[in-house]
Amino acid sequence: MYAYTPKNFKRRSFIPQQQRFSRNTQNIGKKLIWAIAGFAVFVIFSFFIYIQVRVLGDLPDVSKIKNMTMIESTVITDRNGQELYKIFDENRQYIDLKDISKHMINAIVAVEDQRFWDHEGLDPMGIFRAWFKTMIGKNGWGGSTITQQLITNVMKLERPFGWSFLQKVDYKLKQIVLAKRLNNVLQKQIKAENKNLTNEQVKHEMKNKVLELYLNYVFLGNNAYGVQAASKTYFGKRAKDLTVLESAILASIPKAPTRYDPYKSTSLLGSFKITDGNKKEYAFDGNLKSLILSKYRENLIQADFSNKKSSEAFVKFVIGLCPSSVTLDWKEYYVKYENGRAEFALGRMYEDGKISEKELKSAFFETFTKTFEKSAFDIRAPHFVFWIKDLLEKEYGTWITKEGGLIVKTSLDYEIQKLAEAALSNNKAAFFENGATNGSMLYLDSHNGDVLAYVGSLDYFNKDIQGQNDMVRSPRQSGSSIKPLIYALGFDKLPLTIDTPIYDIFFKAGKDTPNNADGKFDGMLPLKKALGFSRNIPAVKMFFAVGGEAVVKPYLQSLGLSGIKNTIEYWYPLSLGAGEVSMIELAGAYSNLSTSTPGEINPILEIKTSDGKILYTKEVKTKQNIIKPGIISLMWKILADPNNRIGVWVSKFNVKGLTYALKTWTSDVKTEKGGRPRDWWLAAYTPSRVIMMWAGNANATPMNRNAYGGTIHANSIKTFLSSLLANNYLSNEEMPNKDTAGISISKISGKLPGETTPANLVIQTLWRNGRLPKEIESPITEIEIDTSCYGKASPLTPIEQLKKGFLAQASTFMPNKMDLEDIRNYWKQQMWSWVQHTFNLFFEEPQSFCENRQPSLNDSIAITILKPQANGNFAKKNVISFNVKSPTAIKKINITLDGNTVKSFIENSAEIFASKDIDLSNYPNGNHTLGITVIDEMNATKTTTVPVKLVSEDKTPPLLRKDQSSVSRTEDGKYEVNLLFDDDTSWVKWGKIIETSWWKVVNTFKLQATSFTVNVPNLRLEVEDFYGNVLKQELNLDSL
Repeated sequence: MYAYTPKNFKRRSFIPQQQRFSRNTQNIGKKLIWAIAGFAVFVIFSFFIYIQVRVLGDLPDVSKIKNMTMIESTVITDRNGQELYKIFDENRQYIDLKDISKHMINAIVAVEDQRFWDHEGLDPMGIFRAWFKTMIGKNGWGGSTITQQLITNVMKLERPFGWSFLQKVDYKLKQIVLAKRLNNVLQKQIKAENKNLTNEQVKHEMKNKVLELYLNYVFLGNNAYGVQAASKTYFGKRAKDLTVLESAILASIPKAPTRYDPYKSTSLLGSFKITDGNKKEYAFDGNLKSLILSKYRENLIQADFSNKKSSEAFVKFVIGLCPSSVTLDWKEYYVKYENGRAEFALGRMYEDGKISEKELKSAFFETFTKTFEKSAFDIRAPHFVFWIKDLLEKEYGTWITKEGGLIVKTSLDYEIQKLAEAALSNNKAAFFENGATNGSMLYLDSHNGDVLAYVGSLDYFNKDIQGQNDMVRSPRQSGSSIKPLIYALGFDKLPLTIDTPIYDIFFKAGKDTPNNADGKFDGMLPLKKALGFSRNIPAVKMFFAVGGEAVVKPYLQSLGLSGIKNTIEYWYPLSLGAGEVSMIELAGAYSNLSTSTPGEINPILEIKTSDGKILYTKEVKTKQNIIKPGIISLMWKILADPNNRIGVWVSKFNVKGLTYALKTWTSDVKTEKGGRPRDWWLAAYTPSRVIMMWAGNANATPMNRNAYGGTIHANSIKTFLSSLLANNYLSNEEMPNKDTAGISISKISGKLPGETTPANLVIQTLWRNGRLPKEIESPITEIEIDTSCYGKASPLTPIEQLKKGFLAQASTFMPNKMDLEDIRNYWKQQMWSWVQHTFNLFFEEPQSFCENRQPSLNDSIAITILKPQANGNFAKKNVISFNVKSPTAIKKINITLDGNTVKSFIENSAEIFASKDIDLSNYPNGNHTLGITVIDEMNATKTTTVPVKLVSEDKTPPLLRKDQSSVSRTEDGKYEVNLLFDDDTSWVKWGKIIETSWWKVVNTFKLQATSFTVNVPNLRLEVEDFYGNVLKQELNLDSL
């Protein structure tokens, strides 16, 4: 029954149900087909747009791949074109496929692309597997063929690490397109070069070329790109000679070069875990290792691998062959073997049928003992080369060495370099004996800044001595190397000469008391000796004298010592080498001592491209030398004179036919057993060359306690310099003597000599123009000393033990006289010092007599000085007249001036009249006290003095004392004559009497009195005094 109402009822025509259904189905099918077709067109169009925009838009041109493989290295040469090194951004040596071991080829194909020989650059199965894993959320990207990997390496495609799914798709599609294009490009190139090859042969050659490119470009860790570089790096051999295992090892690395680093990885080769029952782990070595390997070998030999044709099955099987436990010394050890990636690679090679079962077993067992080595670079002067590389990259950026194609000519002379290396190497025994394992040297031209030799260590490749540490550029404490520079500053700021005295004595600097290296003091030294002997205390004094740290620090920095930091407060230790500087900085500073026109150190002479285009040519830049020419001359006089070196060093460093300046020094380090030398340095220079040498330990381990530069460096420097001379690389040069002049100074004050400065205390020396000493030495008083004890002279002192001494005033050039009191105290303690023995020098007059020489007084002795008269002029060459009366016999009389014995003579009489000639030329003009001291037979004394005024000359002739002369006539009429002559200032030396009638000499005499007889009264008198003044007088005896 139908439910309807009359209102909505309508009559319809009747169509059978089956017919209606068929018609509807046809309509839907047509629409669906059109929809699918439209969608397909849309997808294809969209994919085309996607490929064009995201994949093909920025693809590199693979047709240039052949040129891209020929990037050149940067070549560094010496000044004569000798190649020193080729710089690689990627350490690669391109070789042909025929020069690669077949094992290596098989291994890389087995591990990276098993179907390599079957596909044309794309592996659909591998791509599907990787895509599927990615779709299900696993890390499935990979599956790249060797061709695709080559594309990535050569074309520098950015890898999709951390990318989105769509970005990864882009990356894969680019690989696919480029791989296809690469195959086409290579096949066209091969066919063009070999037109007779079939298509199959062309394809095979294309595969070989892909392998060749890949094996030369693949990164194998530790900057080794390509199998040739890796073979040399890890195995020290060519790629052509790689074994099965070595090939498997290299083939394992590309997947993860860091993880499978042969030097560090525990995942590259298999490893053993050994424990005992308490799960305590043990090292795989010694007897335990031998036992485990022995059992493993037995299992391996007996094993059958015929049904282990997959790499997974092989790895699982060999793990099971490991003995689960072993017993050694009645103790049981449990063993577990964990395979490495190399075992997987061996399994793949066996799976592919590229190695036999025997080769497999042999290679696998070799994994247990395989070691790796780092081969030496083919490099000359390695530390120098890497310095050049750093300079290039600092100046021009890293691109200059990475992109290559440059030829860099340096200033190094490799022939001289070999001489330097040999000089150090041949002296290793001396290094080792003194506790040093390493040494270095720098040799440069001071005029143009050319580095001619550069040895950074004894052996760059010796890890035991940390040979790769460049000791030429490594900052170390500068030690006494600073001293010559401090002295040079002293000559600039102070009126000093090379013989100005300085005191190496106890000295306080604030609360500190600086010490010398030997813990001793050398007393008063001329500056040249203080520096030559490398005394610390004089250097500290010079530091304060020039102005201290505020002056010294910027001065040293201006000389190029950048290691001297403004942020560090050094104080006086700066003068002893507290600052850390490099050898190359010191060489630059010493070049200022070598020449007045030093060149900036620059070891690069020329840079040009491989086609000859010059990019850079060195222009010598002369530094402004703040050390003046005159100071350079003075420093040369000090450091080049072997006599200014201490002890055996006077001759220890001499080189026949060569004069050179020398300074050695040490930097010490405190240890539990006291101070010990850590670094031994040597600086040497000529007027055009500078040499720096170092010996020690790169890890700063102290050397032996008694190590010193004479034994460490002497042979090295003499060998090197002698070799340079023998090969005409060096000649003897004279240092220009500029802006200096000779000057006389006092040895004890460094000032200009005064009138009272004794001649033996005056020295001729050198000073710098512009800094002339102007101050005159304070008066020096001459005193008499008893040399038996260097005490006060006594009348009882034998004449042979009496010597002149000199009473001087202590002086110093230090500011504020800061060491003057120390100097005074020093002289008080130097009663028996060599200075007193040499100069008889005193700074306080001796107050005590020597033992048993204390005089007593005999007041009954009467002494009368007849001449000179009190307060009269008294010429220095003269005669003293006196008489003595004593109740007891007189045994000795001393003539004294100012208490100093001038003359002494023996007597044996109680009454004496005498005239004694004396010479007082060594005494200054002026007021003095002349005395007579008489000693009787009981050693009692009496002294009488008379004040006189000493004068240097007498210009008046003698005179005749008529009132004290007489004449008488004899019975036969002859004249008996007594004449007395005198001189107001000096004394009569001699005279003669002449008869004027016949001009006949009738009498000659000495001193002032004469008696004679003549026949006639008319005479001529000619009398001369000690100064050559002559009295010429006519005398008539009848009128006398």
